[in-house]
Amino acid sequence: MIEIKALENTDSFDDLISLSKNFFEDYQSHDGELFDIDNLQDEHILTYFQKTLDNESAITYLALEETNIIGYVTLFIQNQADFYKIKKIGSISGFMVSPSFRNKGIGKQLFDKALEYFRSKNIKYYKLFTSVNNTNAIDFYLENGMTPFQTIMLGKTSEN
Repeated sequence: MIEIKALENTDSFDDLISLSKNFFEDYQSHDGELFDIDNLQDEHILTYFQKTLDNESAITYLALEETNIIGYVTLFIQNQADFYKIKKIGSISGFMVSPSFRNKGIGKQLFDKALEYFRSKNIKYYKLFTSVNNTNAIDFYLENGMTPFQTIMLGKTSEN
């Protein structure tokens, strides 16, 4: 049985760090030139998740199998510039399910929990970024009601 719960200070950050490193390795497999995983320090990951503790505008939900963290979703509520009609928008900042637990409905449970959180905060719209090469993730998001909205273009100034 999988339990979905909010991250707490007492949870195993070692498991979370390990899974998060898997997240970056997975992301790097889609966009190899953008990340330098060898320089990703545990402190970077800890700082990221600690921002969601005791924060009215952020939360991390964990998917647990017994006591093992097998997935997470990290959510932030962001203020938009005054010229936007939508003043606050939800952001799914990190979303990972351990590869051995994929295609078992765990991602859907975490995604549904994210939507529940946004609704509880009166957030009508939410966004996330993923690699255009991550077709499995894009298919998942499309199946769960998201639609493409913007495209970020990336260019190189030289061959180096």
